[in-house]
Amino acid sequence: MGDARRALPAVGTLLAMPDVQTMAEHSPRALVTDAIRAAVDRARADPTAAPEDDGGWLRMIREELARREQASLRPVFNATGVILHTNLGRAPLARAAIDAIARTAAGASNLEYDLDEGQRGSRYPHCASVLDVGMHGERPFVVMELVRGQTLKALIANGPISIPRAVEIMRQVLAGLAHIHERGVIHRDIKPANIALADHADHAKILDFGLARIG
Repeated sequence: MGDARRALPAVGTLLAMPDVQTMAEHSPRALVTDAIRAAVDRARADPTAAPEDDGGWLRMIREELARREQASLRPVFNATGVILHTNLGRAPLARAAIDAIARTAAGASNLEYDLDEGQRGSRYPHCASVLDVGMHGERPFVVMELVRGQTLKALIANGPISIPRAVEIMRQVLAGLAHIHERGVIHRDIKPANIALADHADHAKILDFGLARIG
């Protein structure tokens, strides 16, 4: 009994079929060719799944093509309420947050410009100053400025905050992170307990660089 895999059609033969040619008119030819190769490989791996006629090959090729044309980003779980993104996905932004971003981005704004000083702004104010580092005996130490106020952890423990307020706080935190990243510093311990809000306003400052890595 002969090897059934020898009877499988060549990629070129399947590509020359009129219906496959029509596929290539609506989808990239390279993608169609790749789908044909995948269909042949499937049949080679499992000869019992090999189509018996042209119609069967067309269905298999369409399946492979549809799989390749499917969008890579798809809804996978309900992440409502998650502010940041992780490698598991990114939470959808609330409509109010999207509207707030759109209103600011739709026109001119004072992004990185200090209106009070009349000059280019700085991201530095959103990081607590490191005053000194060193060793005390065998123990390393970091001396940082005292930021009077409450932490973001304490704020959210009192209940939900408005979306515009949350967006503004996160904008400041991200600006501070961008500032230190530009200087080769990775904080490595960003969490609500390490974000301080000054007493006089929601002026966010990143605290605790004890686990930070340089370079």
